[in-house]
Amino acid sequence: MIPLLRMILNLLYRIRHRFLPYHWVIKDLVTSHMIHGQVMQGIETELFSPHGTRAGWVWLTTGSYYHQQQAPYAMIHSLAVSVRFRRMGIATLVLKHAIEQARAKGFDELFLLTEPDNLPAIRLYQQLGFAPCHQGLHCDAYEKEIALITKTHLIGLFISL
Repeated sequence: MIPLLRMILNLLYRIRHRFLPYHWVIKDLVTSHMIHGQVMQGIETELFSPHGTRAGWVWLTTGSYYHQQQAPYAMIHSLAVSVRFRRMGIATLVLKHAIEQARAKGFDELFLLTEPDNLPAIRLYQQLGFAPCHQGLHCDAYEKEIALITKTHLIGLFISL
């Protein structure tokens, strides 16, 4: 019963959003996190509904695992959308904002990792202009990023800025 109710509420939110769109509030925070024993600097972008509910967020890092100093590219470290706000274009909004931030910071490419079987995410990234990382200017560094970050089989995508 509860999953059915959740599904109905989610459908009602999407219908409301289509006919009465939200006026989203974007907040950017300069952050640093310890990841794999290394401090990563970045910008965390959060997207809130007019009622103050966090709808989604993205963390754009301006450092790299492979390069000890500033890398010539930025990296999307994580992206999330609250279940209640899925299928409403939130991921597209925060990704476009992250792309603009990376461009404004002077990076020449933006890199991200995803699971190879996450086809909806891959389609979204490709619609925004991301391509397989072997085509990028920094493809060797991307491959080293993948090797340093995880032992699982992730794929890398990039977009030229």
